[in-house]
Amino acid sequence: MERKQILIERESSMQSKSTQKSGVFSKIKMIVFLAVVLAIVFFIGSTLGVNTLRQMRAETQVTRFVKALYPDQSVVGKICQGEDTDTDGYVSCAVTLTLRENPLSVQCPTILKSYLGTTCRLTPGTSPVNI
Repeated sequence: MERKQILIERESSMQSKSTQKSGVFSKIKMIVFLAVVLAIVFFIGSTLGVNTLRQMRAETQVTRFVKALYPDQSVVGKICQGEDTDTDGYVSCAVTLTLRENPLSVQCPTILKSYLGTTCRLTPGTSPVNI
């Protein structure tokens, strides 16, 4: 009888230890899972945020640039992309002016370059005269 009781106690002790270990492992798994999810959310959010900031800064810069280049015309429409696809430090913009038939293709500096004094430039091959 005593021997059975000792075996039962040992068995229940082993079960409680394994339950404790599995509880610790499940907590570790949960923490790792949450860390991975947060990293993914942060990466996606920061990428989208930077692209939006680049786009907004480029649209501000392109308006100034075009007004200096064509003081007698006004900007009807403009659109800039937020991603520097060729990694030259510039994003592409298309600007429609009141007296110009075709949109003007302009490249504007990314955030850092724009604050260092770099200005927009016409996309190579773009004619600055009215067509």
